Amino acid sequence: PENVITKPPSAELKPGQVDQDSLPPYEILDDILQRLVQNHQSAAQIVAAGHAP
Repeated sequence: PENVITKPPSAELKPGQVDQDSLPPYEILDDILQRLVQNHQSAAQIVAAGHAP
C-alpha cells in the first residue's frame, strides 16, 4: 500500500515517533557509519570532517 511506502521510518516504540526525531537524516547517518565501520575513523576524525559531535 502507498501509505507503507510514504510513511516516515520508525521503530514505533511510542505513538507518533519517527526515526528522525532521534537520529540524523539517513544520508548523514550513512556517511558516519561508513567512516566508522569501513574506514575505521575515530569520532574525532568524523567531527573534523564536518559532522556534529
